[in-house]
Amino acid sequence: MILGCKPMTLSGVVIVSVLSPLEASAFECEPELPELAVFDQHIANRGQARNAYQLAAKNRGIANQSCACPYADWPFEQFIENRLDKPADELTELEIRGLRQWSDVEGVSILRAYSAFFAEYCAVGD
Repeated sequence: MILGCKPMTLSGVVIVSVLSPLEASAFECEPELPELAVFDQHIANRGQARNAYQLAAKNRGIANQSCACPYADWPFEQFIENRLDKPADELTELEIRGLRQWSDVEGVSILRAYSAFFAEYCAVGD
């Protein structure tokens, strides 16, 4: 099964590399965070929010039994709305600390569960 392709241009010639589902998901699957005022308040805020978002998205992927990119249909703004019941542009440093605390407590177990789920259901053999 081919999930995606990666176009490249070399001396005016377009070369397309066919990617396996695992390669395509790794190539295309990166969490995107909007520019928010709270991220400018402290250098760590963006990273802590991103980490919580990644963990929550992976946890959601397990719950949905989905091998798709966990961020593809669940943007950061929706994560904040679901988790904190407020718009992402109203996120505060105190709430980011709360997300970090949640990540610290739940992170290892979520990553282990996601790795096991992905290995069993999503990984493509050679």
